[in-house]
Amino acid sequence: MKPAEELAQLWAAPELDMLAIEAVAIGSWKTYQLVYFLDKVLQKSPLPPGNVKKLGEMYPKISGARNAELRLRWGQIVLQNDLQEDFGKVKDFLQSQGKQKYTLPLYRAMMGGSEAARALAKETFAATATQLHSNVVHYVQQLLAPEGS
Repeated sequence: MKPAEELAQLWAAPELDMLAIEAVAIGSWKTYQLVYFLDKVLQKSPLPPGNVKKLGEMYPKISGARNAELRLRWGQIVLQNDLQEDFGKVKDFLQSQGKQKYTLPLYRAMMGGSEAARALAKETFAATATQLHSNVVHYVQQLLAPEGS
């Protein structure tokens, strides 16, 4: 797990050391290692401007993943770093499944994010509410409701 921790630290640096980053070969990493790496990146977020965009470009295996655990974490990183060009990936993921395990953390991240992220939450919920379980709908409605309402 140490390589994942070290790589996350490199991505959190104000000046990216691309030689050190490129020296870490994640191509052979298992999904659990990638999840751990993304968890570490998420803990360090928001990252310096431009770092998440570069991370996504460098690792399409992560930013374009079909695995739900990777998609969840990438979505959380995108939202916490306000990488609006990848907001579509968050919406696509939420439209592709309705599991509470993945849905609620992303709605929490959207509502805790920028104005654009909050707008994405409302737009996505309007488009997906009919496909969600009634309990999930209820929880998301609570997240979307302003405090005290």
